[in-house]
Amino acid sequence: MQRFTLFLLSLLVLAGLSGCRFGSSGPDDRGYTLVYLKTGAKTQLTEEESKQIFSGHFANMQRMAGEHKLLLAGPFGKDKHDAALRGLFVLDTADPQTARTWAETDPGFMAQVFTLEYHPLRTRAALQALLARELDRQAAEADAGVHPEPGANIRPYVLLTATQGGAMQRELAGRTYTLLHGRIEDGMGWAILDAPSNDAALELIGAGREAMGTVVLDSWMATKGLEDLPTLVDG
Repeated sequence: MQRFTLFLLSLLVLAGLSGCRFGSSGPDDRGYTLVYLKTGAKTQLTEEESKQIFSGHFANMQRMAGEHKLLLAGPFGKDKHDAALRGLFVLDTADPQTARTWAETDPGFMAQVFTLEYHPLRTRAALQALLARELDRQAAEADAGVHPEPGANIRPYVLLTATQGGAMQRELAGRTYTLLHGRIEDGMGWAILDAPSNDAALELIGAGREAMGTVVLDSWMATKGLEDLPTLVDG
């Protein structure tokens, strides 16, 4: 299981996804699917099973990224509100069935190491441009004969979920520490903050937290390139 912390690139169930309500969103918002990977029924693995499943897990993520299906991924850190949370995917589709078809190719899911939890996501963030840049970086490293260890290019961030999505977006919009903000279901807000820990995120948010309703913070890790997301533009 320790290999999961070296996730490449670096919370409500699918049955209700199509009926979820979004808050008002701008004309440039795009629809995606946010997938949480959570601990599944199979918790005991031999060393060989772990090696095989997680090798396939990383390879499958790389394949989906290369096919421009998987835009962003990363593992949760230790400071999280739900001990079952393991990692997340952001998929380039707003269609629930398509999201299920893509995500369930994961060997960890097929081996019951993970269960998957699906959420609609709308955001203006340039996630396609971010993926394109990450793929270009990987290609350049390969051309130069550089083969970094998995996890060598990731760093900490903080995920924020708030019950008052509109207020959250107003509070976070334009802040230098806000890398992505958007809406999930039932008017809730979801954001990625450029903070090394949950405590640091709380300091950045300050009194603005009061307007956001109930706020949940989770430590998370993803690609270092994510810090440049606000400067990118999708083609």
